[in-house]
Amino acid sequence: MKKILFLLLAFTMLLVMVTKSTFGYFSDSEASTGSRFTAWEIATVTLLNDGFEVDPWDSNWDDNGTTNWGRKAYPHSGSYAAECKKNTNGYLTSDSLDASEATSITVSFWFNPDGLDTGDILVQLYNGSTYDTLYDLIEYPTFQDKEWCYFSEEITDSQYFNSDFRLRFDGSALVDSKETCHIDDVLITMEQ
Repeated sequence: MKKILFLLLAFTMLLVMVTKSTFGYFSDSEASTGSRFTAWEIATVTLLNDGFEVDPWDSNWDDNGTTNWGRKAYPHSGSYAAECKKNTNGYLTSDSLDASEATSITVSFWFNPDGLDTGDILVQLYNGSTYDTLYDLIEYPTFQDKEWCYFSEEITDSQYFNSDFRLRFDGSALVDSKETCHIDDVLITMEQ
């Protein structure tokens, strides 16, 4: 009987020790401030969300050079899209976006190409000193001529995690009068 009582007492003490040590690992006695994130929490922040609907239509695209691109009532959604064609070609460059706290950046938009050739519309990212070509739109996997196509890429290269992140559409090679490209619903988000 003494053995059973001793084993029961030892088991109870072991259970109390395990419970207290487990409680110590999972208990948080600090009050939450609502603005701090623990190591395993991820926040998604929208850096740019533009469908070219407001006036001026290029208000998110004018701090890094005036664009020749125009606005056209040929949207994926809403009423308008940005348009590149002969005589309105060149760069469409976003304003500088602060991505310095990013762990990844997602760039997505809709594009509608018509008669493009290789090199006509390039999607480029600014790394703080130069623009790097991410894709030639004609080579993007969803590309279909004269259709709205979805573009979405996650950027995990830390050279782009800076306070001067920019997205640029380079349409400077588009010179044929039968070629056009429309861009709409641009969304840039970052995880931090």
